[in-house]
Amino acid sequence: MHYSIFAGLMSMFVLIPAIVGMLKTGKTNNSIATFLPYPHFLTDIFQQLGIDNSNYLTRLSHLPSFYVGSLVILLVALYFQLPFRKKEKCFTALFLGLIFISFWIQTANAVWHMFQQVAGFPYRNSFMLSFLLIIIAYQVWQQRLKISPWILLRTILMMIVLFTVGYMTGLLAGVHINNIKIIFSGQWNFYIYAVFLLLINGLVLWKFKGKFLLSLLILDMSFSFYKDLSVIPGNSSKSFLKEYEAVTKLADSVKSSKPESPFYRTDSQLHFYNVGYNQSLQSSYYGVASYSSTLNNQLRLTQKALGQASRNERRISSVGLTDFSSYLLDVNYEIINSESTNINSIINGEKYLGKLQI
Repeated sequence: MHYSIFAGLMSMFVLIPAIVGMLKTGKTNNSIATFLPYPHFLTDIFQQLGIDNSNYLTRLSHLPSFYVGSLVILLVALYFQLPFRKKEKCFTALFLGLIFISFWIQTANAVWHMFQQVAGFPYRNSFMLSFLLIIIAYQVWQQRLKISPWILLRTILMMIVLFTVGYMTGLLAGVHINNIKIIFSGQWNFYIYAVFLLLINGLVLWKFKGKFLLSLLILDMSFSFYKDLSVIPGNSSKSFLKEYEAVTKLADSVKSSKPESPFYRTDSQLHFYNVGYNQSLQSSYYGVASYSSTLNNQLRLTQKALGQASRNERRISSVGLTDFSSYLLDVNYEIINSESTNINSIINGEKYLGKLQI
């Protein structure tokens, strides 16, 4: 017990500055609604048992992403039907319930987010449920020879019923993004895929005792990864590398031309894989725009008052820069895409007015 106390005290030198810094962001929320014990979702959560129904489009409004493969979900469902100790089952159920409540009920969810309303990507703590599911599945895997055909069939049928309820609820509810209801036409394709994969996993687990399950698991997770990655901007590693090297080469050429004076900023007008927000961080130069969960809100509001666009409390853009704000921020260079040659180029500017000349 005292080791846990010492570990907690030793971690405070990291946690306290992090809390103080986060409270200086624009994500602080003192609304009473933040602490009301209302549920974030209902039976639509069951569709997450089949395949993760989220992608880049729904990154700010989706169900918890804890999917770790149809095989893992099936093994976890079998856990409570196998002869494990009753005390062990009770503690496992309690632990699962506590983690699930942490993102189901808003009051508990607020505690996990430093007593604030979630801003940006929701259910960031759902990864803990994924880890726990993998641990439980491994325990069942070690006892797989004790799984009878009847228990396996009953579990599969139960999961198909839950899939159906989840997908029906999800189809009726849809996803609301910016107050617009979105219904995904391919949702039932995912349902058919989830049921088919569950049946194949069950058949292999019963007939072959798991000899080919590793291959099925790899295919399952690869498909899930591809499904989520295919709609993300910059999902091609080849184009990502090309764009990254182009910006970095331009930034390095500026730094080599002014080695004696590193204290200046370069504004990038290239909107590639990250919409230009954090290119300065990736290509190692002092930029103007930023996308960060730790963005100081007073600084953001000051830049916004000077004319720079700020879509939300995590972003500050270079859109809206004026001669005056460029002078204050010491913007010396601008990276643009040359329309005449279609080649990225740097325009050198006047230091005080920020008026850029070729």
